[in-house]
Amino acid sequence: GRRAGFALGVGGAGVVEVSGRQVAYFGPDGGGVVSIKDLSRVMIHKHRGVLHWQCDARGTPSLTVPNSAAKAETLYDALASLDGVDLDAARRAMAEDAPMVLIWQSKDACAQTAVQELPLTSVSCGATDTTP
Repeated sequence: GRRAGFALGVGGAGVVEVSGRQVAYFGPDGGGVVSIKDLSRVMIHKHRGVLHWQCDARGTPSLTVPNSAAKAETLYDALASLDGVDLDAARRAMAEDAPMVLIWQSKDACAQTAVQELPLTSVSCGATDTTP
């Protein structure tokens, strides 16, 4: 299936809960809740060999979820519904041990990112990318 190669929900700390358009993570070192509709960008990175999903949302602190958390597949499915999400980039990040990879950002965030010049692999902003 789509989730192949992600080793979701295996041996990690904490639990993910997705209800409606809300994603919550409860872990030993804290957690939080973000709304899918308020997401500005989603990044994936490895820390101590564990893959983490970082969800940045407007008006709330970033939510970082280890890929190994229980029910992490529900987060994967929620993110898979985002328009233009690059889950192949996430797979490559896992395979290549990339430090931080941007897999999705909102059109609003695209405009801001150009100014900030985040050191991330590029994700096209909608249909504006005309490179072959």
